[in-house]
Amino acid sequence: MTSRQVRFALPVLIAVLTILPGCQEHHPVGLVGPLTIKLANNNGQCTQNGSTGVIDVEEGQDVTYELAVAGANPQFDVQFSSCPFASGKCPANSPQGTSQDVGTPTAASVNNTYYYSSVTVNALPCNNGAGTFGLRIKPGTGLKR
Repeated sequence: MTSRQVRFALPVLIAVLTILPGCQEHHPVGLVGPLTIKLANNNGQCTQNGSTGVIDVEEGQDVTYELAVAGANPQFDVQFSSCPFASGKCPANSPQGTSQDVGTPTAASVNNTYYYSSVTVNALPCNNGAGTFGLRIKPGTGLKR
């Protein structure tokens, strides 16, 4: 090889070795991660993950309910008019305040909103307005965020 060819080949080789590792085929890393819904009661106005409204759950996303902060009577009870979960674990309740995994939404629940019919957190009822507090089941992306 001549010195001119070496001077040209060396930068090309460095560029190829630098760029090729980033050109790998990328595969989805898996299903969307689990969702923990943390319940709290602030003088009758309840929240889930800090929201007093409807939160989104993706199709295929595993849902667990738990207390954000345990009170003097650590317990919760979340009632649904109709159950969106494939496991049928409705209501989501825990007389001892331990986390409750209710599983994933059913395929039929996608694109629907499920309002809670009643919620009790730390033995205190929630007074959120009717049709304002619940879950919206969204189509899943199948990818982690």
